[in-house]
Amino acid sequence: GQAPIALPSWLPTATLVLMPIAACWQVWLWSFNRLTDRSDDPYGLFALLAATAFSLIAAKQQSRSPANHQIDWMQAGLIGASLGAYVLTVDSLPMLIRSGFAISAVALLISRVIFGMRINLAILGLCLLSLPVVATMQFYMGFPLRLLVTRAVSAIVNIGGYSVNQSGTDLIWARHVVGIDPSCSGVKMLWTGFFAALALSCLHKMSNTRTLLLCFGTLAVVLCGNIIRATALFLMEVLTERSQFVPPEWLHSAVGVAVFAFILLAVAVLANFMARKAHNEPQAPLGEGNQSCADFESVQLRRSRSSYYATGAFALVCLITTITSFTYAKAVTPAIDQSKIIYVTPSSIDGTEVREIPLTVTEQAFTEAFPGIIHKMTDGRRQFILRDVMQATRQLHPAEDCFKGSGYKTHSKPNLRDTHGTAWGQFEASTGDLTLIVRERIYDDHGQSWTDVSSWYWAALFGKTKAPWHALTIASPL
Repeated sequence: GQAPIALPSWLPTATLVLMPIAACWQVWLWSFNRLTDRSDDPYGLFALLAATAFSLIAAKQQSRSPANHQIDWMQAGLIGASLGAYVLTVDSLPMLIRSGFAISAVALLISRVIFGMRINLAILGLCLLSLPVVATMQFYMGFPLRLLVTRAVSAIVNIGGYSVNQSGTDLIWARHVVGIDPSCSGVKMLWTGFFAALALSCLHKMSNTRTLLLCFGTLAVVLCGNIIRATALFLMEVLTERSQFVPPEWLHSAVGVAVFAFILLAVAVLANFMARKAHNEPQAPLGEGNQSCADFESVQLRRSRSSYYATGAFALVCLITTITSFTYAKAVTPAIDQSKIIYVTPSSIDGTEVREIPLTVTEQAFTEAFPGIIHKMTDGRRQFILRDVMQATRQLHPAEDCFKGSGYKTHSKPNLRDTHGTAWGQFEASTGDLTLIVRERIYDDHGQSWTDVSSWYWAALFGKTKAPWHALTIASPL
């Protein structure tokens, strides 16, 4: 005679959301490893927390309607396609792309069962930003963005009366070369701008159309802000040359902070302007349209039965994904045959005699899948790392990422030119009482060189340079 136990109303939704999360456990483990090894900035945690918070708020406030929030066959098919792409590309695509498929499946499910939408672009965008993507964005987008900024600054200052020539990402004025270095690419600004736009879109409950428009507006604002920053830094160089005024070191950072604040303010203003017109915007219906009162009960019954079958198919796909993930828990990386490649350890670097020192256990493990060879040398005071590669590869990481992964705190510094006129990228790395000035460049055997990995990668990808390539990193105690 006991009353039946009442299940919490949130339990079915929580169970559905946990299914694809559990099925794609590899993604979360990989993301955690990327976070703990410090090879990428932990900005994704903010996006993950924002997406979770907005989803919980919506789940609590939304009056749940089974007709609008149950899984149908189309939604089950979309989620299944995302999970299928995640599983089937285990041996062919990098984990970052596969994780995009996995988290898209989670975002599609949340869009349906919590927000009652086929897809919520703001939640999907926040989910994608939660992945460790900043280092990859810098690798692939850093050089194109710097090139775009350099061209824009060159046009602006020429209109202003300065005769400036552009050479790659360098501005040549009179006898001076002003480089747009990797820290001025604006990649982190772009990530932060998109994060702010998507979070504001969730806050104002914008439609997908307005979310897209806000993202495009954010892209334009970030590009304009970065061009303003680069132009201001160039004019600082002109002022230094003409008036012998030496700006303080903090002024460079202050300009960046001011532009950063301007970008966030502009995105907030744009979002607020769009939200004023979005409050009365009707949501697109997900059902079959309005039904008459006589047919309502019959339609609801058919929808309920179809939803049960679709949910069962969705659960089956999640189960298959989980089993397959455990079966192929480790993707096999093809070994690189280097038997016909001869590498020679240099006896002197930068005009100094050097001797080779053994690699650490971690460095030796990294070389197993590296498409080249790594030399580690010292002259008794400085440390030299020379990486020789034979193909354009993502595995040639920027030295700054490697130092971050080793526990150093890094601070980007402007590019420099040595007494021979050779350009170097540089940054400061510190841990404990040790502070290092690290400079890096990549060069080929035909006289071409690059100050960062992104610019080298695009040149190699489009055949503007030929292998072999040499990435030289010099770490000097401060």
